[in-house]
Amino acid sequence: MIEEAYTVTQLTEIIASYINDDPYLTDIEVVGEVADVKVRGSHLFFALVDEESRVSCVMFGAGRWAELANGEMVRVRGDVRVYKKRGTYNLYVTAIRYLGSLGKYTERFSKLFIKLQKEGAFDRPKKPLPELPVRIGIITSLDSAALRDMLKTFREKAPLTVPRIFSAQVQGEEAPEKIVQAIKEALKEELDAIIIARGGGSSDDLWAFNDEKVIRSVLEVPFPVITGIGHAIDSVILDKIADIAAHTPTAAAEIIAQKQQEFFGRFESALERIIYAFEKIIEEKRLKMVNRLSLVLNEIELKISTYYHKLLASWDVIKRVSPFSLLEKKPVLKEIYSRILKAFDQLVNTKKRTLENLLEVIHKVSPLRILERGFAILKKREKVIKSTHELEIGDELEVIMNDGKVRVRVYEIRRDSQET
Repeated sequence: MIEEAYTVTQLTEIIASYINDDPYLTDIEVVGEVADVKVRGSHLFFALVDEESRVSCVMFGAGRWAELANGEMVRVRGDVRVYKKRGTYNLYVTAIRYLGSLGKYTERFSKLFIKLQKEGAFDRPKKPLPELPVRIGIITSLDSAALRDMLKTFREKAPLTVPRIFSAQVQGEEAPEKIVQAIKEALKEELDAIIIARGGGSSDDLWAFNDEKVIRSVLEVPFPVITGIGHAIDSVILDKIADIAAHTPTAAAEIIAQKQQEFFGRFESALERIIYAFEKIIEEKRLKMVNRLSLVLNEIELKISTYYHKLLASWDVIKRVSPFSLLEKKPVLKEIYSRILKAFDQLVNTKKRTLENLLEVIHKVSPLRILERGFAILKKREKVIKSTHELEIGDELEVIMNDGKVRVRVYEIRRDSQET
């Protein structure tokens, strides 16, 4: 059982006392390649790196060194001290001397860049994304914030996305080989695009994306490759090889989201055109039926009038016949009269059935049929409203229902993707 424990401050002070008082860490000189140069106020911050290690450096009041550039080889003099607030050590630089050469990282970068440029790798046509990208491969670290951010973006803005994750180490000596292996695995799938991503980091943290094996593998990918590498200043060769380069993993996912949203917009427009065309056809059919019904009714009216006048004429003939003749012809007249009535009934029944059939067809396509099921028609200044985008807060609307009309005012508009 531990009887006594240090506080964090006590532990840091003990470590600082050893480092700060060590003569071997005071007024020393270090040779390295400059990386991640930043100027904050009058102070200069940078790192010295070699192929295996890295040390953070700070030079106070070093405005005259503002032109210090990444990739240069320098020899610096200074003291190693502990920064107690963070528990880290830094090399506090007092002098810098340029060695007149480039570091190994920068030299390798330049050689590969020139080699690829001569091969025309940067001039090859960029592959466009499909109309609706859905199956998206993601190459990144499985437990990274970059992956979480991309999946969140897909959930919120690109709901059709089916992500296929290929875990890969994206930093360190083994990173290039792991990325290449992940690309090989991705090529076994039917994908619409691949996103290669990682969050921000120093130039040496991002070095895997300058590796020739990684670049060659990406050049062999048959579908679009999107990079989402979180760096603000330094450039990586993979960005220049990729079909689309985004500044962050989230931005890479949003490119897919934008493409899906553009597809939805085109689909909605096409659907509106189809609905408009269908409504136009229905209206044309309705007018034809109304016209046809009018013709049928006119025909019935004409035939009834004709039969009526024929009956009147027959009655006039009957009245002119002598009573004796009338008595003799009475059975014949009764039969003729019966036939006339029967024919008239058949005509009326036939036209009635035709009229009922037409009315039933009209009723089926009538908007009133829809209103009977509880739906309503909205009108704004006599125009039928089809979308919330045609409305504004404060608009007065006429609501047509099955049994009447009401007038309402718009106080709130809610759309599928946002609220107003």
